[in-house]
Amino acid sequence: MRHHFLSSRSPLRIPLTIDVSSLRRRCIQSVCALHVLLACSMPSIADAQSVLHWLDLTSEQVARLDRARTVILIPSGIVEEHGPFLPNGAEVMQNQRLTNDLAAAITSRPGWSVVLAPTIPLGSGAFDRRSGRNGFGGTLSVRAATVQAVFSDLAENLGQQGFRQIFVINGHADANHDRALDAAGDAFSASYRGLMVHLLGRRGCHVDALEPPPITMFSASAMTADTDSPHGGAIETARFWWVRPDLIDSTAVRRAVDVPAKGASEWVRSATSPEWRGYVGAPRFATLELGEWLYETQRRNCTDLALRLLDGLDERAVPRYGDQMRAFPDIRQLLDAQERAEAEELARRSRSLARRPHRP
Repeated sequence: MRHHFLSSRSPLRIPLTIDVSSLRRRCIQSVCALHVLLACSMPSIADAQSVLHWLDLTSEQVARLDRARTVILIPSGIVEEHGPFLPNGAEVMQNQRLTNDLAAAITSRPGWSVVLAPTIPLGSGAFDRRSGRNGFGGTLSVRAATVQAVFSDLAENLGQQGFRQIFVINGHADANHDRALDAAGDAFSASYRGLMVHLLGRRGCHVDALEPPPITMFSASAMTADTDSPHGGAIETARFWWVRPDLIDSTAVRRAVDVPAKGASEWVRSATSPEWRGYVGAPRFATLELGEWLYETQRRNCTDLALRLLDGLDERAVPRYGDQMRAFPDIRQLLDAQERAEAEELARRSRSLARRPHRP
């Protein structure tokens, strides 16, 4: 776009041509350069809020941390297919966002620091695998025993270094996965008399335990269509949409076909169908407004629980989602089958190794 103006200094009143588009580009470049300069010359937000990153610290900096007022946050999440509308890392990204918000809340308390551990993309009980659909594209899951072992080992390192307050941020709706993380926390607490809590595995913080959304955001017909969906339905799609709107194709979501998911038996039936696309429920009812409500409600609940635990609330008084879910016969049956499948997979690997020729 070009605009023509008359130069007031020219006695001949010669038209002066200004390339507005070029001028705009130069202004933007100047602003960006200024932004980078300021970012390099000013303390980082993380430093100002006492939010530190484990990978950035030296051993001496770790040693200087006040153990009584330092909380270790371990963001984590399963890498799992979520059908055609959500990325495989959806749960990892949501848990990272929640971790950052929790860190900000903790460090708003005078004198408190948070150290963010490296994100661990690890989880068990992927929906496709526990529904009998091994090999579905996108999932990278491990056994529940592996989850427990990894987090127990990490906690042991932290305990030996004197840290006593750890929160694991790993939201994933699978009871065996939750119980594995709970067991890792129990072992740490018993060994070091500290606090290690799988925060999103506690009632009130776990997304499946939230109160129903307002009817204005999630109608009765939407709730019926999305009933019992633990994977890729309207609730999960909406929540991720709010966290990462840049990764959602709203047109595709609106055209999504409902996949009924009323109970564990229907999860299996749907997932084993050759036409299954990787989700159950009714993602077409997801909205940004619903996603904001879901995420903010969970954030408030989790933050409140974490701060109360730091203030002395006995973690044994907070019900565990994994234990409660096993009270449902159909879900317990599915979880038991999942444990058997994982044991059989381990045995198969052992047999394969035994058949391998020995190296000289």
